[in-house]
Amino acid sequence: MRVETNEYEFSHGRKPRGTGCWAFQIGEETVFITGTFTTAKNLAAKNARDKGLGFIKVLP
Repeated sequence: MRVETNEYEFSHGRKPRGTGCWAFQIGEETVFITGTFTTAKNLAAKNARDKGLGFIKVLP
């Protein structure tokens, strides 16, 4: 699963990490997941795989 973080890194000046409310773009849908970045990323990736998609984008 490819995870795009370019927009987040440009906006925040660092890679995504820590705990918070994370926004992911999965296809045409925006999904918000609260928790650690690793856990949120894994849940978003599972959601994308279930929809047959190969990448997700972390939104700023």
